[in-house]
Amino acid sequence: MTVSVTTNESKVDVLIVGAGPAGLMLATQLSKLKIDTRIVDKMAHPVLRGHADGLQCRTGEVFEALNVHREFDAETHECAEVIIWDPDQNGGIHETSRVVDTVPGMSRVRHVNLGQDRVEAIFIDAMKKANNLEVERLTSPTSFTVDETALDDNDAFPITVTLKKLPPPAEWANGDVKSGMYRSNLFTDESQTASNAVEADHSGEETVHCKYLVGCDGARSWVRKNLGLELKGDSANVYWGAFDAVVDSDLPTTRMKNVIHSKDAGTVLMVPREDGMVRVYTQMGELKPGERVDRAAVTIEKLMEKTQQVLKPYRIDFPYIDWYTCYEIGQRVCDTFSQYKDHILIAGDACHTHSPKAGQGMNVSMMDTFNLGWKLASVLRGQAKRDILHTYQLERQKTAHQLIEFDRKFSALFTGKAKTAERAGVSPEEMRKAWDDSIRFTSGTGVVYEPNMIVGKANPWLAKNITVGSHFENHQVVGAFNAHALQLQGRLLADGRWRIVIFPGDIRNKDNFAALKALGDALGSKSGPAPKYTPKGEDLDSVIQTLTVFATPHREVQYAAPTLPSILQPTKKPHGIKDFDCFMCDEPSYHSGEGKAYAGYGIDPAVGCVVVVRPDQHVSGVFAMDEAKEISDFFDSFMIAPSPKS
Repeated sequence: MTVSVTTNESKVDVLIVGAGPAGLMLATQLSKLKIDTRIVDKMAHPVLRGHADGLQCRTGEVFEALNVHREFDAETHECAEVIIWDPDQNGGIHETSRVVDTVPGMSRVRHVNLGQDRVEAIFIDAMKKANNLEVERLTSPTSFTVDETALDDNDAFPITVTLKKLPPPAEWANGDVKSGMYRSNLFTDESQTASNAVEADHSGEETVHCKYLVGCDGARSWVRKNLGLELKGDSANVYWGAFDAVVDSDLPTTRMKNVIHSKDAGTVLMVPREDGMVRVYTQMGELKPGERVDRAAVTIEKLMEKTQQVLKPYRIDFPYIDWYTCYEIGQRVCDTFSQYKDHILIAGDACHTHSPKAGQGMNVSMMDTFNLGWKLASVLRGQAKRDILHTYQLERQKTAHQLIEFDRKFSALFTGKAKTAERAGVSPEEMRKAWDDSIRFTSGTGVVYEPNMIVGKANPWLAKNITVGSHFENHQVVGAFNAHALQLQGRLLADGRWRIVIFPGDIRNKDNFAALKALGDALGSKSGPAPKYTPKGEDLDSVIQTLTVFATPHREVQYAAPTLPSILQPTKKPHGIKDFDCFMCDEPSYHSGEGKAYAGYGIDPAVGCVVVVRPDQHVSGVFAMDEAKEISDFFDSFMIAPSPKS
């Protein structure tokens, strides 16, 4: 994949530093889009056990769009219910309420748990299968330079990075695979590469010229540091322990998610995991400003003992410990996520850090790079202006600030003392309300991007339940040519294509038919988006795909299809056969009931509308059926027509 210049020199379009969830999400997406990519990491190995473990609903939707969901579905454990416990009058604890973990109707994908080690392993396998891309381990950047005169040249490689191969460690994970302390934010970097004087030793170096450099290298990011940037924010001055264990307890709800407030011993969060294990988060203590935790005082024995104190009078023992760590709660965010005209970018923990309590860290980090990957691919393919890369900063930094504010409030509820008759504190009602209020955010489905060059027109009266800037939600439809029950969101694959989703209503009505034909004729003309931006010789839907959802029975659509404009049902290589999968109907299915898509989206079948959806499934705009020109103008504002020779 890499173009060799000299023995120790190479070129690559995208160089990713850091092979955690954010870096691997980006590498997987770029490999599936066939973008020339390298990914390096200073560690000798991926995460071996533990660390992040929650996968939000929206993350599951993205995994499906990337076609890696089957691997995840085979291993995850669903969280269905949350049990909230508070102090009782006898100094023990008692159950005070229960809430559903994934609100019905919020997403067809539910909140599940799977360890970061398995998440990383699945991505590593997927990117190798897609484009033979592998993580280059024990490889660290030592310096970079920027040719600022070449930043506006799309053919140039303005970033030059020096990479160095590192010596292998004597032992993986410092000799204790159960301990995650070497990655804890409570202590100095204890990774096996931290003490290497790599910048002074120039042996084993390689010079890499790249178009884009993306730092996904964690809270101690080398890329961020060498850009002169820093994470800004504060610490809650509270530290927690976390461990994965097999649990033996007389607590009746150990296979549920439990939030347990004790009177004086602190708080415990227990989350059921795959393989019969439970993730336990235990509040260990408070820190004075500037105080550091004694490394020797943080042991698995102390974590277990503290957990047992919180759960009294219930008994809890841990016959098997798989992994443990300790960390400090802090909420910090970087002032900018990109520099040098968006040629150097940072993502994930490199630009924002927070508590893991609501399952945000790994998920938000992966959504950062899912937002970025298709934009890089569009620019590198020459399909879009480089300006769209700046929307990464606009969209994800706002999301990070919202996350920090949410995390500050949510973490305070976990770390605050429970309310009792003798003192003020966090009441059961406050905890229940906080959980209810947070569900859309913690599910990942509440992210809404503000208007920018690729988030445009909102016509709320045309689609009352579609929010421009939010992700396109799912409703069931029926395939017009096969009568199969289909999930409409599942048709929006993360394959780099835009979608124009047409809701023409019932075309048995002559006005609806006429409106659809006029729209199709306009979209299919030479100035229409798909014909204008499709490279010569490629399928007409290779850049912009048109999908049509009828409020007409599928039998009627089958007979009407030959009379509709060809842009709505283009022919496909290699045999020149019409695409039978782009027509769907809102009607009951034979085996899966009704989807009621028009009602779900708030679309009047007598009026109809057009929804433009980005390659990351976020809605760019809602247009009227007679606004073909406005749709074309939207794409013209940021897309680049291929040259006649291409």
